[in-house]
Amino acid sequence: MLCIHLVALGVFCLVGIRIVQQYLVIFKEREAAISPITLSLFKLSTWLGHFWYLLVLAVILLNGPLLFALHLQPRNRRWMASAWFVAVVVAFLLGTGFIGFVLTHQFDSLENG
Repeated sequence: MLCIHLVALGVFCLVGIRIVQQYLVIFKEREAAISPITLSLFKLSTWLGHFWYLLVLAVILLNGPLLFALHLQPRNRRWMASAWFVAVVVAFLLGTGFIGFVLTHQFDSLENG
């Protein structure tokens, strides 16, 4: 389960670092006005680019023991481990989707004037 959480984190970081930075280059080349939320997204992307290992370490140190402890619960409470597993994956997917939404909206407004 932890491996799948790390894969989801990897996808989130890939989108959050590589793709966002490519959009940043496009916006700088066009000298476009950037909305505050997009600017915050660019700052987060820069931070992730420098300190991605802290996010991985946090997932391992916080999520690993929690998943292990939830797995040790009695059989009638193991649903909590499944719920936590799904919640983390969904959170990373929603975060990735939000990044895509913000960048697409900003890029569309750039194209339309």
